[in-house]
Amino acid sequence: NDQSTGYTVTAIGNNAFSSNQLTSVVIGQNITSIGEDAFAENQLTEVTIPNSVTSIADGAFQDNPDLDLVTVEANDPPTLHAAAFVNADRNQIDLVVPVGALDTYKESNNGWTGFRSTTLGIFTDNDIK
Repeated sequence: NDQSTGYTVTAIGNNAFSSNQLTSVVIGQNITSIGEDAFAENQLTEVTIPNSVTSIADGAFQDNPDLDLVTVEANDPPTLHAAAFVNADRNQIDLVVPVGALDTYKESNNGWTGFRSTTLGIFTDNDIK
């Protein structure tokens, strides 16, 4: 919430943070969508996606070849474009999801398959346990 304007940012737009040499990202709790190529062409090694995110677009995290940890806090998996992680090969990424949501994330029709591992995290207001 920006105090000067009263607006709350709820979406990360197309190409918003692309090509910025970012190494990690923690996305704010008000964000509901991540646009095309939003974090493309960075040096991300880890990403945390809050439970507020409901959709992740084409190429959102593409060309981050060292990305190896993605934490998703949502019990209901966000809609994930098939090419969201292009050149950030899923087979090198460890996925952390909420306890009780593992089976939902492993369903083949939701896009959250093919990762190196899928493990459970317990999410609190301040951290992962």
